[in-house]
Amino acid sequence: MSRLTKINMNMKNIKIGDVEIEQTELGLDFYVKNRYVKVCWINGDGTESLGKFLDEIKNEKFKRNNELVLAGLFDKDADYGGMTGKAVQELLDVFAKQGHSGFSAQLTANIFRKIIKGETLTPLTGEDSEWTNKIDKNVYQNNRCSALFKDGGVDSRAYYLDAIVWRGENGHTFTGTVEGIRSRQYVKFPFTQKTFYVDVIRDEDKSIYKIKDRLRLKEVFKYYDKYK
Repeated sequence: MSRLTKINMNMKNIKIGDVEIEQTELGLDFYVKNRYVKVCWINGDGTESLGKFLDEIKNEKFKRNNELVLAGLFDKDADYGGMTGKAVQELLDVFAKQGHSGFSAQLTANIFRKIIKGETLTPLTGEDSEWTNKIDKNVYQNNRCSALFKDGGVDSRAYYLDAIVWRGENGHTFTGTVEGIRSRQYVKFPFTQKTFYVDVIRDEDKSIYKIKDRLRLKEVFKYYDKYK
């Protein structure tokens, strides 16, 4: 049930029953425990602005996901001042509204994950229609995959920037050249993006990286042609 609550615009905190909440930088949106509430100002003449102040919301879509709360993603000191949590919650609200079954939820989530990561849903063909992004005199970027390029004109070979990602001893990853092997490698069409993680270690004086197990490269060059 909804209830109008008068709010002093100079108040830093608002109390609902025995729960006190602090005004956030997210504007006129407040979160109380697991409930989402909207604020309205009550004018001097008793009229309301910006809708009602709701202290009881039964609709599930207005609740905060508990995992986001536990991770502190709505907190002021979280990344982007709590806006990341709000952004993810909005996506969850849309997803919940769609009324998926278990199977369709998983299917939709998998497709969405691929799209937002820049992955393609069908193999790349290498046809001329995919090479409309000319970013330099003789450098073309594939219009379906931003990490796929070819130099020297439309008839040159295409290479994928993230064919190899190097992984250090502490788990950090990077791209570049290790022992003459580059992260970019030539692709074979039809092509589906695939990244191989190859472990590297520092040499004795810690100055350069070395490949831990070169046998891992056999898998890489079954899938890709070596970049020269």
